[in-house]
Amino acid sequence: TTSPIISKSINDRNYFQYVAIFDYDARTKDDLTIRKSDLLDITAKKSSAWWKARNENGQEGWIPSNYVAKRDSLESESWYFKSIRRIDAEKQLMSDTNEHGSFLIRDSETRRTDFSLSSKTNIFLFLNSLKNWFLFCISF
Repeated sequence: TTSPIISKSINDRNYFQYVAIFDYDARTKDDLTIRKSDLLDITAKKSSAWWKARNENGQEGWIPSNYVAKRDSLESESWYFKSIRRIDAEKQLMSDTNEHGSFLIRDSETRRTDFSLSSKTNIFLFLNSLKNWFLFCISF
């Protein structure tokens, strides 16, 4: 089902304020199938878990809210893994599917307002603020 758009044209890519961060296949006729990187507009919120979204083709339906992120936000970046634990980040990065130099950024486990950069080269970087960077090597 499509709804009229009042303020901006659906042809304007800036209209869409959310981006899909995972694929979701509709399970009911009221759901909307989305694919990672689809641009979406949120038109209603049934609960904190389910939002009604409209895609670039004007199709509308319900999606899980944790499958989308605000466009241009940290959460919408493919390299951001939010609250993954350090040990799990290491396991994921050491997978044969990741090349040397692969990295991810995650929330720091020890400093609540900081981030950690984990890379396949085993370098971890802690960001204290935009001005202060603490770097140490785990191993070579």
